[in-house]
Order: sequence, then C-alpha cells, then structure tokens
Amino acid sequence: MRTLIAYTTRYGTAEQAAHRLKAELQGEVDVINLNQEQPGSLASYDQVILGGSIYFGRIQKELMTYASTHTEALLNKRLGLFICAGETDPVNREKELREAFPRALYDHARCKSILGYQFQMDKLKWFERWMVRMVKGIRESCSKISENDVKDLAGHMRDTWY
Repeated sequence: MRTLIAYTTRYGTAEQAAHRLKAELQGEVDVINLNQEQPGSLASYDQVILGGSIYFGRIQKELMTYASTHTEALLNKRLGLFICAGETDPVNREKELREAFPRALYDHARCKSILGYQFQMDKLKWFERWMVRMVKGIRESCSKISENDVKDLAGHMRDTWY
C-alpha cells in the first residue's frame, strides 16, 4: 500500500505529527510539506492523509487550496484528515476540524482526528506569545501531541477498507 501524507505547518507541529504517522503506517509512505513542494499525481497512491495546524482558528491557506484543487482525485482515495490544534472546548474543537477541509472531503474521509498541539514560545513572534499567554494561559513551551491519537489515526488508515 502506498500512502501520501501531505501537510502544511507554520512552526513544525503538523510536521512532527506527519512523521509520527509515517512511523505507524505500513508500506511506502511519502511525507510532503505543501509549503515547500507539491506532490505529483495522486494516481499512484492508495490512500492520502491531509493535515495541518490551526493558527488563530484557521487552517493554513496552502492546505485548503490544495484540498480544494484536488477534491475530485481525493474523493477517489481512502482519505484521512488531521489537524493540530490547542482548542480545549469540545464543540469548538470539532468545529475547527470540520471547517479545516472542504465539506465534501470531510464527509468522505474515513478518519478524522485532532492530534494535539504544541507551543514553541521561542519561535513565536512577540504578539503571538502575548496572545498565547492571554488566551491560553500558556507561558512556557509545551508539546501535547497525542501518541494515542496518532496511533488511532494510523490504525484506522491501516485497517479500514471501503
């Protein structure tokens, strides 16, 4: 089985999640940062996992553009979706996940997951650090990427066939 994990990231959280997913999957797995390159044709892939991080309530524009541009091809693949997000309210978490991807892809995806979050305070700009402190109450760098959620998403992609 051949898998593509295509992601976007601003500070590296979704990249870490993508590589953790790769380690849990079997077969040939390509991991591509859509901010740096575009994958070729999706025809050679059996399944695709799209992911990115939520930044001030929104997914990166590059991921949404890729997903919208390739919707037809993605609807013909086994599809998994993930976001990395620090929202704690369950209703808002699900809303962020649902709104991160085009509706047709969200509905088609076999697996959808929120894999956690990470704040690297030394990488954030002054205003971003201030917002994280004020809104989230976080003052120091932290990583809350869920290994269990990564394993669950990989397991669903590995074991679930249409």
